[in-house]
Amino acid sequence: MLPPSKKYRACLDELKLWTPVAFEALLSIDSSSDPAEILEQPALDAGEGGGAKERVPGLSRGYALRRYFLASGQMKNLIEVLSALYPERRDQFGSDLAQYALQSEVQKLGELGQQMLAALAVQSLPGLSTVSEASSNVDSLADMLCETRRYLDFLKGTEDASVVPLSIEVLSGSPWENILRRQLETLDRSQRLELADRMRAYLTNNYVLHSMPVTNERTRNFHETLLSTTRIPGDEMYKIDVDGFLDQMAGSDVTDNDISELRRILENLERILTDVPFGDLSDVIGDWGGMPPFDNINVIPSAGKKGACHNTLLATASGSGASREGYLSIMRQVRRHLIDCFGKTRVVVLLTDTWDPAKFRESRADIEAHRRRGVVFVTGVVSGRTISPTPLPF
Repeated sequence: MLPPSKKYRACLDELKLWTPVAFEALLSIDSSSDPAEILEQPALDAGEGGGAKERVPGLSRGYALRRYFLASGQMKNLIEVLSALYPERRDQFGSDLAQYALQSEVQKLGELGQQMLAALAVQSLPGLSTVSEASSNVDSLADMLCETRRYLDFLKGTEDASVVPLSIEVLSGSPWENILRRQLETLDRSQRLELADRMRAYLTNNYVLHSMPVTNERTRNFHETLLSTTRIPGDEMYKIDVDGFLDQMAGSDVTDNDISELRRILENLERILTDVPFGDLSDVIGDWGGMPPFDNINVIPSAGKKGACHNTLLATASGSGASREGYLSIMRQVRRHLIDCFGKTRVVVLLTDTWDPAKFRESRADIEAHRRRGVVFVTGVVSGRTISPTPLPF
C-alpha cells in the first residue's frame, strides 16, 4: 500500500498527464460532427513539456477523454478519503484539483457535449453481461469488480460536466448485483481466499477503505459488495488486547493522560488495521506529519519528515531483518529517537510480528538505561489478526 502522499502524487501526475491532451481534443471539436464520430477522431499527444503538440495514430479523442475523466474521478474519490484522514490538507487538495478541471469546457459544447459524454459512458461501461460466466473463475470475477470500480471513477469525473444518462443505477439494486452476490456464495474457501487477497491489494492501493463511509447513496450497495469480497466467512477482524497493554504500564511512573493516550492509540490502530496491512501501517499513519489521531505522537518508520518530539512513540516492526521496516532497523531508529528526544519522549509502544529474544540483546543496554530515566516500554506481538501484549524479556 502506497503512503498517502505517494498515492496522491501518482494520481495527480496521471491527471496532469491527460489534462492537456483532453483539453486540446475538446478545443478542436467540430460542432457539426456526430458525437460518436468525434470520439473516434485522433487525439493530440502530450509533449515532454506537458503540452499537446501532435496527432498520434491510434489514440482517439474518446480514449483521451476517457482517461482524463477516469483520472479526474480517481482523484476526486481519493481526495474525499484523504480529506477525512487529513482534514487540515482539505483546502490544498481542492486547490490542486481545480488546476486540472475541464468540466466547464465540456459544458461550453452544449448539447453536443452532453451527447458526446453519453456516448463515451456507453463505451466505458464494463462488461456486466459476463458476470454469470465468471462464476468459478476468480481472476475473471476480480477483473470484473475492478473494472466496475473504475467505471464508478469515470462517472465521478464527469459529475460536474454533465448528468450522464447512463449512471450507476444500471449496477446498484439490479439483477447484476444479485447475480454477483450469488456467485460469491458459490466460491469455496480456497477461491474466497484467492479473491480476498486480490481484492485487498486492489482496494487498499486505491484507498477504498472499510473505515470510510460511502457518501454517495447510489454507489453504497456496490461498495458494500466490493468490500465484502475481502472478508472470509469465519475470519475475525483484528483484535488488540487493549487492557492487557494498559496492564504493562502498571507500577510505572505514568500519568492518567499517558494511559488515555495509549488506549486511544490502540483502539484507533484496531480500526485502521481493517484496511491497512500491518507492514504498511506506519507509512500510512505517519505520513504528512501524522494522521489524526496520530499527529500528536511520533511514529517509526514514517514516510514524512522528522517532526517535533512528542511524549509517546509508536514503533511497528515487520520482519526480523535490517530492512527499513525490519525489527533490527526499527530498534536502531527507536534508540536514535530516544537520544534525539531525551527528556521528551516518555512512553514507547513497540509492536512487532517477529518476536526473537536474542535480537533484543543489541538494544538491551540502551533500553535499560532509558528505563532508569523514566521511559516506559509497552511491547506486543502481532500473530495473525491478534496483537497481544508481550513484556520485554528482561
